[in-house]
Amino acid sequence: MPQPDIAETSSRLQELETRNAYQEATIEDLSSRIYEQQKQIDALESQLAGLAEKVKSIASGENAALPEHERPPHY
Repeated sequence: MPQPDIAETSSRLQELETRNAYQEATIEDLSSRIYEQQKQIDALESQLAGLAEKVKSIASGENAALPEHERPPHY
């Protein structure tokens, strides 16, 4: 079996190194995007928890509305 010449081996090695560099850049980009998305998810979960508490307090009557015969303060 003939051995590949140095030029062919060098060319193949350069192509592999180029592919590796692109893959590393892609992985870094995806990692950054996942990090940003996780921060958004955490913020949304926090907002959702706050809204759930508000709904719970409204449902339990803690924030009772003004009686119908009273005018709001802006009148």
